[in-house]
Amino acid sequence: MFGAESNFHVGLVSTEQADSDGDEGEYEEEDGESLPLTEEEKAFHAMMVEEGKKVRIRAVADNQRVKINKYVRNAFLPTVPPRWVEAQSRDVDDKLWDLYTFNYVAPIHADSYRFLASLTDEEMKKCREKALMENTDLIKGNYPLTADSMKLPVIGDFDRSKCVVWPSALAIRRFLAPKTEAPIAELKRIWNVGRPYLKGQCVASGKGDCGNNISWLDHVLWYLLSDLFYLFPHAPSLRARARAFRLRAKTTWRAPMPASVVFTHMREVMVKMAFNVTINPTRTA
Repeated sequence: MFGAESNFHVGLVSTEQADSDGDEGEYEEEDGESLPLTEEEKAFHAMMVEEGKKVRIRAVADNQRVKINKYVRNAFLPTVPPRWVEAQSRDVDDKLWDLYTFNYVAPIHADSYRFLASLTDEEMKKCREKALMENTDLIKGNYPLTADSMKLPVIGDFDRSKCVVWPSALAIRRFLAPKTEAPIAELKRIWNVGRPYLKGQCVASGKGDCGNNISWLDHVLWYLLSDLFYLFPHAPSLRARARAFRLRAKTTWRAPMPASVVFTHMREVMVKMAFNVTINPTRTA
């Protein structure tokens, strides 16, 4: 299952095999010819070698990304396993928006959102009911609901393709008017209904449309969880940052958490629909 290649992508992604001559040992130490190093020098050299490897990996990824055409970028891969997405995220520094398709969901389970925000049994039950009723409205409560009070991050700080001026506002992908389309096309069109996303406030602030695309909330949370230093640079330890993140999820950012649980349940239904349509492409319900 993991690492499987789809025939759909054959020919869409052009990858060039690098010449392996003299490349495998590029970052190996030349123990026989190098001068003796102190322990401190060895540690520094190892750090520089590791940094060089990371730069090279990013360069390869960037070079490949340039060759990805719009058909690959918008590829519809509905049933990708969460563990596979998690593995792939490591190659892009946990920036899921840099993967070849925009439709991947961060591997964050409903119970994970429950843990982060300390959601109650009653709240979890309400989330499931809203998902079954296809209700995409935010669950209101005694917590911030507006962009100014939620103080969501400026996405452009860690994704340079997004707005670098204004903090983000929370929104939910709504249902679109039905169209007479093939089942697969219709499923693709409604695939992200109910999914929370973040958008810039350029238009709302009267500054005009910056033209930048939205960011899925689960993508942003996945990245922030991997780099808590961005949110809490002055925290004395990783444990302190983790506790601070949970506190923010319980209070300032509480509204997106049940919304994410609702979408998780809706996506489970969507996946079942995808399997049914695959088995019988003529199926309409």
